[in-house]
Amino acid sequence: MVSTIVIALYVGALISFIRGDSNRAGWILGLTILAGWVMKGGLVTFNARSRQTVSSISGDEAWFRVGLARLPIAVVLGLLAWFA
Repeated sequence: MVSTIVIALYVGALISFIRGDSNRAGWILGLTILAGWVMKGGLVTFNARSRQTVSSISGDEAWFRVGLARLPIAVVLGLLAWFA
């Protein structure tokens, strides 16, 4: 249910972006998020080892490491959003 809402919000934002004034940073941001979702979904869905790894994440320390691993891409996406 939540995934459907997130996808609907993304599609709505993408349609609004395409209709409005757009620049390169906005296009990179929009396409990067879409490509990331597709790649992550494919890797987790079709790779048994990835499914097992994601399912076995437990505990605060493990999730903290996951958050730290995602921090560099969050900075890049933030910069793209700033310039979009």
